Formats: sequence, structure tokens, C-alpha cells
Amino acid sequence: FGDDKYSARKAALRLKFPIGSADSLLIFAQNALYSGEYEGALRISSHLASMHGIDPDMIAEAEFLRAESHFEKKSYKEALPMYRSLRKLKAESELWLTPWSHYQSGLCLLKLNDPVSAQKEFELTLEYEDYDFHNWLAFRANREIEKIENKK
Repeated sequence: FGDDKYSARKAALRLKFPIGSADSLLIFAQNALYSGEYEGALRISSHLASMHGIDPDMIAEAEFLRAESHFEKKSYKEALPMYRSLRKLKAESELWLTPWSHYQSGLCLLKLNDPVSAQKEFELTLEYEDYDFHNWLAFRANREIEKIENKK
């Protein structure tokens, strides 16, 4: 499963390298997001993304959390460009971020009543392979495409 693959990869990394301050901030931001504290998640992830000396993966994850916070607040117009900007970042090990950014962009576009563009984003999601959560995300993208097709 994708969550298991992600967790195992992260656990192996933590065995090699202890959690640093940036890692702690990322965990705090994730906890804030998942507990519905969207403003806190935005504040922490924004701070983390602006820190000097952190790796591109950490910056990309922080930016994803910022976009997710806006999405959860139903601020789709704010979330959409953030998801799109993730594609310009060069995450080295967090390969799941790019396909997820396409998928989440598609969801934003659906909320903004643009199913044609949303379908393109879902189709772009399916172009990626070999990343954490692939099976789960491909299933979800295909399901969204099917819903759009059924409404035509």
C-alpha cells in the first residue's frame, strides 16, 4: 500500500538521520492540517518553506501542505496556483508530490466548475508511475475521470 511504502521509506530515513528542527516543523504543520487547524498549518508550512538550508524535498512538502490548507479551507482559487507551482520544484525523493499536485489541481478545477481542465489534470496524474501512493491515486484519478465522462 502507498501509505506503507511512504512510511517505510520515511522510517528508514529517520534511522539514518535523526529528526531535525525542519522535520519537526513539517510534522507540526501536518498535525495542524489533519486536525483542522488550517491557519496554523499555513503559518508553520510557510515558515518552513522560507527557511534557508533545507532540502528541496522539505520545501516541496511544505508547499504542498500550504496548498492543502487552502484546499481544506475551500479557498480553491488560492490552492490551485500553489499546486501548480509544486511542479517547478525539484523534489528528489518525494516523487508523489507531482502526481498529487495534478490530482489536487483537478479537484480544485472541479470545485471552480471547469470539468474539461479538471479531466486533463486527472489524465496527467495517470502519466506518473513508481511513487508512493501510486495505486491509490491512480484509482482516484480514474474514478474522477469516469464521473466527468458520465456527466457529458
